[in-house]
Amino acid sequence: MGASGLVGGASRPWTLAVRDALAGVRAGALDGDTFLRSVMHHPGWLVAGRRLTDASGQPSGLELGVIRKEQGAILEAYADEEALALLERQDGAEFTGAVVRLGGVELFSQLDRLGVARVNLNPGSPDTVHYKREQVPLLAAWARRCRVELALHAPERLPDPLVALRDHDEYHIVVQRDAPDSASFVLAPDEGGRQLAAIFTCRETAEAFAEVLAPRAEAPLEVLPQPAERLFRELQALGLDGLVFDPLGPAPARALAAGVLEHLVPAPYGVR
Repeated sequence: MGASGLVGGASRPWTLAVRDALAGVRAGALDGDTFLRSVMHHPGWLVAGRRLTDASGQPSGLELGVIRKEQGAILEAYADEEALALLERQDGAEFTGAVVRLGGVELFSQLDRLGVARVNLNPGSPDTVHYKREQVPLLAAWARRCRVELALHAPERLPDPLVALRDHDEYHIVVQRDAPDSASFVLAPDEGGRQLAAIFTCRETAEAFAEVLAPRAEAPLEVLPQPAERLFRELQALGLDGLVFDPLGPAPARALAAGVLEHLVPAPYGVR
């Protein structure tokens, strides 16, 4: 099923400068999704730690400092040097440990590995935000989700954006249920008549897309989860003109030529 015309995107910003996001959420003026996306897209979180290198000087890992408590590890992260300096003034002592600057996706992808039970953002600042143990998995989930957003919209911030796209395990598609045992892909709207796959990086956006198209659909629409390997193999077999990620906001739609599938579909065993 195809659709002509543009679906359109959301009018509100999809991500904010992290200082604005922290102030907005503290004031109750910002929704949680925009806040978390802004946290993950922030390129400059300051945390205790250092990047490790091997004997040849090549990067070999990341060592982060956490506060060890009986109830679990606490990770403290500062949006910028000003936030860190404010804590130093309040404590009356200069922070003497090594500090590393990390993007939000890279930082919050470490939570499971570190066994973090609490996250403090900008501790000591008026705009501080805290995440308790039961909320920490939400941060880790958003890090996975926003990693693929960076691959699409800021690929220079990832070591290999194609790997990020290939490894994402939470894609969703919309299908038209033509019969109980038969379904067809719902394509992205395109005024030029091209056959473009509509791919969604989260379920909520796919559901919003299906809701917009439902009045014009010839059969019921259904949202289905798809792991990357299965999805890209099926799309490659369809011979489409291209792919459109998130054709309905909040993130801007991102179109890629069909040739990218050659890099997203693993080659058969033994074929190079």
